Amino acid sequence: MSGTAATRATWWAGLEAQWKVAYNEAFFQKEPTEATPTGEELEELFTCVNFRFAGPRAFHANMSIELTNLSGLSALRQARILIVTNHQVAELTPLAELTGLTALFLNDNAIERLTGMENLVALTSLQLAGNQIRSLEPLEKLARLETLNCGSNKLASFAGLHTGNTEHLDHFVGLPNRVAQTEIDRLQNDLRVKVHGF
Repeated sequence: MSGTAATRATWWAGLEAQWKVAYNEAFFQKEPTEATPTGEELEELFTCVNFRFAGPRAFHANMSIELTNLSGLSALRQARILIVTNHQVAELTPLAELTGLTALFLNDNAIERLTGMENLVALTSLQLAGNQIRSLEPLEKLARLETLNCGSNKLASFAGLHTGNTEHLDHFVGLPNRVAQTEIDRLQNDLRVKVHGF
């Protein structure tokens, strides 16, 4: 959101309370408050490219609450690195417009589906461990991935990974998951991707 100071203030006013607290705690390093930032602080927010929101269960937490959605992120189209770990986030559609992201960390949430990630084609690093994900198919167009961690999910296969998106995949953590050995063999023999576990 380039916009004017007034536009940014309006955006802030429309945020859910949890996201006001999240930005104040994790970004502005203040007490957990819904207070409106200054114009200069909002300018800083909309020019920053790296964001980290680590919930209270995280080893190095910077928040006292757990987020339940990603609605507060959809305007941050300048973001390149985004960390939202140890929360209760279940769905990813607010990320659909953040097409400049190169690294995304979503470990230890409640994510079931990857809908919303289809066009995040700039991603080179994607961390999804410790969720409830059942399919990697929304990742089919992500051809630049170098690192992918989807261990400890609900996957029965690695469908969605193919020759078109594993060319650069140097580190793949796919275990533990309930995938058949034939699927592991497909990646390792046909795609030349080593399947690692924790």
